[in-house]
Amino acid sequence: MRKKLKKLNKKRRAFIGTVAAFGTHNGDSQRRTLLLRNVKDIYGKLLTEHIWLNCNTKFDKLNLRKGEIIKFSATVKPYGKYNGKCKDYGLTHITGIKLVTSEIIGCREQIRTVPSGVRNLRATATQLCK
Repeated sequence: MRKKLKKLNKKRRAFIGTVAAFGTHNGDSQRRTLLLRNVKDIYGKLLTEHIWLNCNTKFDKLNLRKGEIIKFSATVKPYGKYNGKCKDYGLTHITGIKLVTSEIIGCREQIRTVPSGVRNLRATATQLCK
């Protein structure tokens, strides 16, 4: 069970995760899924090592690839695993999906342009982009 997600049951939050794989729901090729790894809240706190999400058309528009980082909003909800014998927590009602990888690369480019004499600003900017 995802204990950290359980604490957020029925709450809507922003999440960040790394695209790890694509699949289908129980072999139904019409119901595509997406595996995210290292799912964190917007403060960087790890909430789960992995989670499978049901894809929607918004995911299709991004043309995601493995290794890319996305951010999105979702609601934490319980569901039954193994034919309802085990309760776990997942993410539903996913909206606001955005690709973060390109933002991080842009942020790092901006850090390189900060004058080396401005050490505190450069260190702060580096921490923000991690």
